[in-house]
Amino acid sequence: MPGLKTGRERSPIWPRAGLLPARRRSLVSVGKPVIIAELDRLGGTEENQKFFLVTLVICLGLLYYWTSDWKLSLSVLALTLWAIQLTLTISSVPAAR
Repeated sequence: MPGLKTGRERSPIWPRAGLLPARRRSLVSVGKPVIIAELDRLGGTEENQKFFLVTLVICLGLLYYWTSDWKLSLSVLALTLWAIQLTLTISSVPAAR
């Protein structure tokens, strides 16, 4: 019947793309280490610093847009950074027994 699809037509894209089974195995085995390496790179300290600085610039721009005053915007941003550092300092102090 022309409207029904057989099991072969519903199969994954690998056979239709013409890839050999050996090629398919190599692609599958390479996937996980590549993804893990990329996540390690993106989660590194250098990438986090870039992301944090871009976020600060965006926040400063939004603060200036809403307040129309550079002094107020910079003071609110400085207070926020101080609060972040205070929180990190308090959380890194070991608890007294």
